[in-house]
Amino acid sequence: MREDVAKSKTHGSDIGLVDVGCNIGLFTLTAALNGYRVLAIDAMNSSLQLVATSLRLANLTSRVTMLHNAISDRHRDVVVQVRLPNNIGASWVLQASSDKDNNTQNVDTQTVVKAICLDDLVDYVPTRRIFLKMDIEASEWLALRCADRFFSELDVPYFHMEWFFYTTKAHHQHGAEIVSYLTKRGYQAFHPNDRVRALSVTIPIKWPPNIIWIKR
Repeated sequence: MREDVAKSKTHGSDIGLVDVGCNIGLFTLTAALNGYRVLAIDAMNSSLQLVATSLRLANLTSRVTMLHNAISDRHRDVVVQVRLPNNIGASWVLQASSDKDNNTQNVDTQTVVKAICLDDLVDYVPTRRIFLKMDIEASEWLALRCADRFFSELDVPYFHMEWFFYTTKAHHQHGAEIVSYLTKRGYQAFHPNDRVRALSVTIPIKWPPNIIWIKR
């Protein structure tokens, strides 16, 4: 991430980070420590509290704006479940009431939060040119259904995304929807450690667990 942000700055334009699903703040803190402005979003208030504590200790609070929301395809209340009691990163947003009824097994805690769209973030982003990171446990495809304004009004040269769930049969079609949406906007997918050879869009089920989309 740091290299990508630095490359963008060499083009003469300020860049910030939008960290969707910031968890305990690895991307957020790294960017803030290196002088970048950040918008961090997470559905778990406990995660945001940890990030806020780290920012205060490092005297970095002025560089980061935090939002306590889930990201989805429309505005609504959603249920967030933590399925592993010692891992707040293992949280899932249940997108419908039927999900709530059918997915309560092995749940440690759950809470209700407001879901908003990526488009809503346009009014909060620190700069018009951003590095986007998204890790929201198989909800990325829904987020992109409400993102036209986001990608039209902002310059997003790099988009880091967790891809693990889209290599599974349950989410294969959702992955195909993501590929279609982003390729139409001029993005190519790469392994984070290989920015030379683009990944084949015909076999996204075989992509690595984390990928980076680069706008060409």
